[in-house]
Amino acid sequence: MASIGGRLKEVVKGLSPEDTARLIIEDTFRDQPVLSAAERRKMVNALDEKEAPRYTGFIDRYTVLRRNLFQLTVLAGELHKNMLKRDSLLWYREALVRLEEAISLDTFDTGVSKTLLVDNPALKPGKPVDIAVPFATVRIGVWGRKGNPVSDHGGVEFAGEFVDALDRGTDTIRSLARGPEGPTPLRH
Repeated sequence: MASIGGRLKEVVKGLSPEDTARLIIEDTFRDQPVLSAAERRKMVNALDEKEAPRYTGFIDRYTVLRRNLFQLTVLAGELHKNMLKRDSLLWYREALVRLEEAISLDTFDTGVSKTLLVDNPALKPGKPVDIAVPFATVRIGVWGRKGNPVSDHGGVEFAGEFVDALDRGTDTIRSLARGPEGPTPLRH
C-alpha cells in the first residue's frame, strides 16, 4: 500500500499548474479536506520554476473572482433589504386604497359605511369623513350620499413624508444597482 505522500506524487505528476491550483482550491471546499497544509506546500514546491507563474496567476484570478463574488453577494443583500422596505410602503399604499374602496362601495344597511357615513354623531353635513392613519388621510365620502367619491383620484391622500420615503427608497435601490459610476466595478 502506498503512503499518502507517494499517492500525492502520483496524482500531481503530469498535472498542469492550472489543474494543480484547481485541485488545491477544490479540496479547500470539502467538508473534510483531504490535503493538509504541508501536502499543499509539497504540491506547490513540486512545480517547475517555469510553471510557477502560471500557478500564481491562476490563484490570483481565483482570489479576485472570490472577492468580486463576495462584493456581489453583499450588494445583492443590500438591494434585497431595500426592495423589501420599498415594497412594504407600496403594500401599505395598496391596503389604504383598498380600504377606501371597500368602505366607499359598501352598502348602508350591512357595513362599516353606515357607521361612518350615517350613524356617526361627529359628521358635518356636506363634508367628507376623514380617517387619519400614519402617513395618510383616508377620505371616505360625504354624509348621506352613498357611493359619492371624494375625488377622481381616490380618497387616499398621502403625506409628504410617505412620498419622500418612497422616493428615497427607490433612489437608494437605483444607486446601489448603478454603483458610483455605472454598474458596480469589479476588480480584474
